[in-house]
Amino acid sequence: MGRKVLVLNQDYSALTICSVAKAFLLVYLKKADLISESQTENLRSISQSFPLPTVIRLHKYVYLPYRGVMLTRQNIFRRDGHQCQYCGTSDDLTLDHVLPKSRSGKSSWDNLTTACKRCNSRKGDFTPEEAGMVLRQRPYKPSFIMFIRDFSGINDESWLPFSLEKRRNLLIKLRKLEPSACEEWPTDFLRNPAGNSGSFLTFHPGIGFCRTESAKFD
Repeated sequence: MGRKVLVLNQDYSALTICSVAKAFLLVYLKKADLISESQTENLRSISQSFPLPTVIRLHKYVYLPYRGVMLTRQNIFRRDGHQCQYCGTSDDLTLDHVLPKSRSGKSSWDNLTTACKRCNSRKGDFTPEEAGMVLRQRPYKPSFIMFIRDFSGINDESWLPFSLEKRRNLLIKLRKLEPSACEEWPTDFLRNPAGNSGSFLTFHPGIGFCRTESAKFD
């Protein structure tokens, strides 16, 4: 079975992906909770049927360094769907600096875009506006979970609520709508969802934001 399962840390942040068999084993051994399951498929034995996991959450918090997407030529191409962001062709692709390097343009996620060599030559040392060219989308830095879900050939809608951007936007909206309900929320939640005090707020689908105690992974 080629399907993959999204593995969440204890704080509901995306951690990694694993096979269905590995996810089922973690849930069976009570090392993880089943958060989301397939609505169309099940796991079957000779006499029993089990939910097929699509998202699981570990019981213990795993401390890892920040995980981001590496800035590489191929990852830029993946982000942009292997299409020139000026004309849409998929042939003869290269990278283009939106603000040219000759004008202090950086080699960064938000300044690099995919372009065919013809459009890249036409643009030259100008910005798209100066060259009379329109970008199909502005370049941006994809999050780890966004990259896995949208740019790695794995597409499962049940993964979407657990992107960091989604959680941040929900928190910001809730703070604006109900500021009195946020008085006890840690001020560093947006920067560090796990916090440093041993507790943090997490967004639970169907429940909302809840305070959770962290635990080190043994």
